[in-house]
Amino acid sequence: MRPTRTLETAGAGTPAGVVAEGRGEVANPSPWRRLVDGVVTDPHAPLLAAVAGDGGSGKSTVLAAVRSAYLDAGADVLSARSLLAAGSVDPGSVAVVVDDAHTVPTPVLDRVRDLVEHPGARVVAAYRAWPRPAAIAGLERVARERGTHLQLGRLDWLEIARRASRHLGRSAPPSLVDHVLRVTGGVPGLVELVLTDCVGRRPVDLDGLVPVPWGLSVRVDAELGDADGPLRAMTLALALGATADVGTLAPVLACTPERTRELLGAARATGLVLDDGSLVPVARQAVLEGTPADRCADVLTTVIDVERSRGTGAVDLARRVGVLPLPVPALATLLEEAAGDVVGSDPAQAGELYAQAVDAGAPAPALAARRAECAALAGDLDVALRLADEVVARPGGPDTARAIHVTASALAHRGLLARSADVYGWLAEIAGPAAAPLEPLTRLGTGRPPGALGAPGDAPGAVRAAPPTLLAGAQHLMVRGVRESLEADGAGALPTLSQASALLRSTGRGTLLPDTPAALAALVALSSGESAHAEAVLDEALASGLGGPVARPRHRLLLGWSAMLRGHFDVARGHLAGAVRDRAELEPRDQLVHHALVVGIARRSNDLATLVRAWPAAREVVLRSRLDLFSLLPLGEIAVAAARLGESDQLAPHVIEADVLLDRVGRPVLWATPMHWYGVHAAILRERPDELQPHATALVKAAATSRYAALLADAGRVWLHVLAGKIDPGAVEHVGRRLADVGLGWDGSRLAGHAAARTTDHKVMVALMQLARDLHRPRTGPVRPETGEEPAPAAASTTESGGPQARLSERELEVARLVVAGHTYREISERLYISAKTVEHHVARMRQRLGVGSRAELLGHLRALVSPGS
Repeated sequence: MRPTRTLETAGAGTPAGVVAEGRGEVANPSPWRRLVDGVVTDPHAPLLAAVAGDGGSGKSTVLAAVRSAYLDAGADVLSARSLLAAGSVDPGSVAVVVDDAHTVPTPVLDRVRDLVEHPGARVVAAYRAWPRPAAIAGLERVARERGTHLQLGRLDWLEIARRASRHLGRSAPPSLVDHVLRVTGGVPGLVELVLTDCVGRRPVDLDGLVPVPWGLSVRVDAELGDADGPLRAMTLALALGATADVGTLAPVLACTPERTRELLGAARATGLVLDDGSLVPVARQAVLEGTPADRCADVLTTVIDVERSRGTGAVDLARRVGVLPLPVPALATLLEEAAGDVVGSDPAQAGELYAQAVDAGAPAPALAARRAECAALAGDLDVALRLADEVVARPGGPDTARAIHVTASALAHRGLLARSADVYGWLAEIAGPAAAPLEPLTRLGTGRPPGALGAPGDAPGAVRAAPPTLLAGAQHLMVRGVRESLEADGAGALPTLSQASALLRSTGRGTLLPDTPAALAALVALSSGESAHAEAVLDEALASGLGGPVARPRHRLLLGWSAMLRGHFDVARGHLAGAVRDRAELEPRDQLVHHALVVGIARRSNDLATLVRAWPAAREVVLRSRLDLFSLLPLGEIAVAAARLGESDQLAPHVIEADVLLDRVGRPVLWATPMHWYGVHAAILRERPDELQPHATALVKAAATSRYAALLADAGRVWLHVLAGKIDPGAVEHVGRRLADVGLGWDGSRLAGHAAARTTDHKVMVALMQLARDLHRPRTGPVRPETGEEPAPAAASTTESGGPQARLSERELEVARLVVAGHTYREISERLYISAKTVEHHVARMRQRLGVGSRAELLGHLRALVSPGS
C-alpha cells in the first residue's frame, strides 16, 4: 500500500498553464504535480487519492491531468457515470477518476468506496467540503490513512505574479498583482478570469471598481443557481454585510438554524466566500450587479436591523456593508452614526462616510457642516470652506455655528487670522459670545483686543453659558493664556496654555481649532527661552493627535524650530521632512514656518548656496502673509536671512508692520523680546552697530520684568563689545553658556566664534574656539524624529589610503569642500570654529601638497577631490 500523505497547498488551482510547460522542469513540484508525475511514471501502480477544495480551486484541472496521463499510457479510465453503467469492474484493470464526487449519487459513491478496498485499485476522486455525505467522509479517511489527501487552496502573491507574467509575456507590475489578489482573494479560477480580462483591457484602473468579466458573471451565476434560490439569498446577505454566523443569517434569511447552517456551508464551498465570511470582492460585485436594486434595499434593511439588534457596532457594520449606491434610510442612518464614531480617529474616513450617507438618502444640507469639519480636520481646507460656506449662506440653521467655526479655523490655518476674527465676531453678534469662545483669542492674536482684560471671552459668565466640557475648559484656558502672554513678562501664559493642551489630550484628535493650545504653548515657550518645555508639549500633541491631521505639520515644524535654535540641524531637517510627508502641500501659515526654518538652518550652517536658493521662496511667502502675533518668530528669522543677503529693504515694510502690531498690543515683553534679539542679529550681519543699539536698549528695558530679556540684554551688550574689538573671555563664556541653557546654543556658539576671530591673544582665541565647539556640539546620539532610532555610525573615512585625497587631512578636506562651495575664509572660520588665519594656513598647505600654483588650479584640483564618487 502507498504511504500516507496529507498535503495542503495554496496555489494548486488552475495548473493547466504549468502542465503545458512540460514535466520535469520544476525542481520542487507542487503536490498536484507529484500526483500527476506518479501516474506518468507508473500508470499501473495502485493509487488512492482524494483531492479536496472549494469551487474554482483547480480540482477539475488536476483530475483532467490525471485522466490524460492514464489515457496516454493506454489505461482504461472510468468516470462516475461510466462506473455506474459498467456493472462489475475489475479494480486492477481500470482507473477510476471521479470529479465533483460530492454531487455523485450515493450508489456510485458506495461503489467507489468498495473499489478502494481492493489492493490494486487506482482511484482518484475530487470533491468540495459541502455537501459531505458519509461516503465522502469515509473515502477521505481511507485516503488519509492509506493514500494521498490533497487539499487545494488559494494562490499567494508570488503565484499570482507568475501567472500574470505569463499572461503579459513580461514581468508583471506589483500593482497589478496586488489588484488581482485583492479582488479575487486568490481563488485560482477567478484569478485566471480577472487576469485574462485585465490583459485584454489595458490600461486597468487598479484602484476603483472594474467591470465584472462576462465569464466571471457566468461562473457566479452557475455557482449560485436560480435568482430566487436559497444559495443566492445567502450570498446576497453576505454581500450586504451580514456576519457569517447562523445567529445573524437565520433571521435575515427567515430560515431555521439547521437550514441556515447548510446554506452557509454550501456558500463557503463555492469558493466565493473568504475566511472572514465576506464575499470575494469581484464575486460580491457580480452578485450585487445581478440583483435588482429593490431586493438589495430590502435585504440590506433587514441585515442592518438584525446586526444592530445583536449589538454590532456602526463602524464595523458600515465597513462590511461598503460603498452601496442605494437610497436606503437605514443605511443612511448607519453611515451617519459610523461617521460620528470615527471622526476623532480618522476624520478623512468620517468625511467619506458622511458623503456616502448623503448618497444613501440623508439630506445633504443637514450634514454639510459636519462634512466640512471632517474635511478641515483631515487637512482638505478647500472642501471644508466650500461646504461650510453653503451652510453659512443659509443662516439660522442648527449647524450655522459649527460651519462658522469651521470657516474661522480654516482661515486661521491659511494664515488669515484677522479674517478668522471677523468671522467669529459675526457669530458672536448673532448668537452671543458663548457661541464663539475663541473670538477673543483671534482678536488678541491680530492686535485687536476685544476689550479690557477679563472682559467678554474671559468672564465667568461666558464659561457658565456653555456646558463644562473638556473642550469648553480648554478654549477658556487658551484665551486666558494668550491674554496672560500680553501681561508683564508673560510668565503665566505657558502653564495656562499647557493645561489647555493637557485637557484635550484624550479628545483633541477630533477637535478642530484655529490653532492648538500645544502650538500656542510652544510659541510662548520658544519666545521665552523654554525650548525643553516646547518640545515636551509638542511631543505630547503629536502622540495624542491633538488638532487632527491638519495640525500635525505645525507641531512638527515647531519641533524643528526648537531643534534649530539648539543647533541640532539634522534633527530640524528631519522635522521639516516629516511635515512635508504629513501634508504634501502645506497651508500658508505652515509654509511661512517651513521657509523660515529652511533659511534659518542654512544661515546658521553658513550654507550660503542653500540660503541664496531658498531666499526667493521665503521672501514670496512673507509677501503673501498677513502678520499676527503667532507669526512673529518666522518673520524675524526671515528678516535676519534678508540681512545676511543684503535684502533687508525688501522686508522693511513687514518689519515695520510687526513693530506697529507690537505697539498696538502694548509691546508685550514675551512677544517683543525675540524680535529685538532678531534685530540684534540683523544689525550684526549688516555691520551696523547703530541699528543694534535700539534693540539692545529695548532688551535692557525689558530686563526689569523678564529674566529671558535680561539674558538677551547681557548678550547684546557683549556682542556690542565684541564688534568693537573689546573681548572679555569671561563675559563671552558666561553669556554663551547661559544662551545654551535656554535653548540658544547656536547663538552662544556664534558669539564665542566671533570673539575668537577678533581677539589678538592666541591663548584666548584657542579657548574661545573650544567654547564655540562645545556650545555647538549636538547632544549625544540624537534621536531621529520620525523613527525614534539613533542614527547609524558614521562611515569610515575614505582618505586613509590611495588617491590624491590621501594627501589631505580630514580637516583640510572640510576646508576644501567649503572653499569649493564659495565660502570666504571668515565664513569658513565661523563654520569650523577655527580662526581665519588657520583657514589660510590650511589652504596654503593644500596648494603645496597638490603642487599647484594659481588659485584657479587649486580650485580645479579641489573640485575633483571633493566631487561625489571621487
